[in-house]
Amino acid sequence: MLKENILQRIIQVSIKPVKRRTASIPSIIKDIKSVIKRRDREDYLADIAAILANIMLMGKEKTIKCQYYDITTGLCKLLKFDIQIPTLYTINVDGVWRVRVDKHPEICATCPYWKGKSS
Repeated sequence: MLKENILQRIIQVSIKPVKRRTASIPSIIKDIKSVIKRRDREDYLADIAAILANIMLMGKEKTIKCQYYDITTGLCKLLKFDIQIPTLYTINVDGVWRVRVDKHPEICATCPYWKGKSS
């Protein structure tokens, strides 16, 4: 009987830390999932940033080689809008809004009217 009591106490003592640790497993799993989600988000944002950087680089290259680009003003001589677009740096020239493509090279990267300068 004495041996059984001692054995039960030993088991109880050794089980307490296990119970505490297993009780914290759900919060540990939640923390791990949070870290994984954050890394996935960061990787996704890094991919988008790399794509946008590539678009900007291609646009800058196309801008300086386009025959419609006015070097003195930074404006596209072809692209024009009837209204001012709040997300673009535009200037009103003769009643139409022209885009400063030197400030927005991404427009030149995707422009369907792009035409290289004649030599």
